Amino acid sequence: ILASFAILTIVFYIGAVMGTTLFHDQVGFRNLGESALSLFALAQFDGWGETVTRLNEVNPFAWVFILGFTIVAAFAVLNLFVGVIVEAVQQAPQEEIKEELEEVQ
Repeated sequence: ILASFAILTIVFYIGAVMGTTLFHDQVGFRNLGESALSLFALAQFDGWGETVTRLNEVNPFAWVFILGFTIVAAFAVLNLFVGVIVEAVQQAPQEEIKEELEEVQ
């Protein structure tokens, strides 16, 4: 789970740096913090259309960055959820085996 959080953090940091570099004169991308916050909202599909429309007015290929980041962030979040589920499923049988061993002894 910790590795998934690390991957997610790296994805958002790289995306924020790229967003700040590409769109530094646009609202929501003026500094690293604003970029990270805007990308966090985009990863949750909040205001996606407004952001793409606003950025496309200045840079016609902004949708490529937004779409690429959204796909990568979605895979990173999916990886986090799958990791949590797999870990929970692995823990359940181990606890049952320990309980059965205690009953036998």
